Amino acid sequence: MTTPSLKGTRIPPFYADIIGRRGAVRRRAGLPVIPMNFGQPTAGAPAAAIRLAQRLLDEDPLGYVELAPLHERLAQHYLDTYGVSVEPGRILLTGGASVGLVTAYTTLFAPGDRVAVVTPGYPAYRNTLRALGLEPVELHCGPEQAFKPTAAMLAALDPAPDGFVLASPANPTGAMVDAAGLEAITAICRE
Repeated sequence: MTTPSLKGTRIPPFYADIIGRRGAVRRRAGLPVIPMNFGQPTAGAPAAAIRLAQRLLDEDPLGYVELAPLHERLAQHYLDTYGVSVEPGRILLTGGASVGLVTAYTTLFAPGDRVAVVTPGYPAYRNTLRALGLEPVELHCGPEQAFKPTAAMLAALDPAPDGFVLASPANPTGAMVDAAGLEAITAICRE
């Protein structure tokens, strides 16, 4: 019996999964593990979030998409914390970053589009782009740039990409683009 060949887009492995499995083996063996491979909390949900979730589960069947109270609370958080008014209907909730990336990329881009991503950066940005038939364009941001992209770096890409993925704080570096830098990057993207 022969093994069928894979016909899909070849993407590099997601090493965080491999490291996570190794950590799980260590944990089951009673060995210490400091989980630093996934960008997820390890301390558990806040007590207030657990109480609200329990109340909603007790009172409402919720379903797959009807999470209006959570959308409204998140919109209120943005207003209270950042002074930004966001319509609850503009908030997309997903079961993790991967689903959100697929949703955003397929909404914003067409196969063959070129999308700039910062490197070092979260591998799932590039891998998801490739899997969807999009071309990641790596924008190298090393220590000499404090791991932060600049408007000039983005403007120097020729031809200009169809989009740009910017995370601030960045994963894995933690670098944050300041307000002036973000405004300059936004201006370049609008051009």
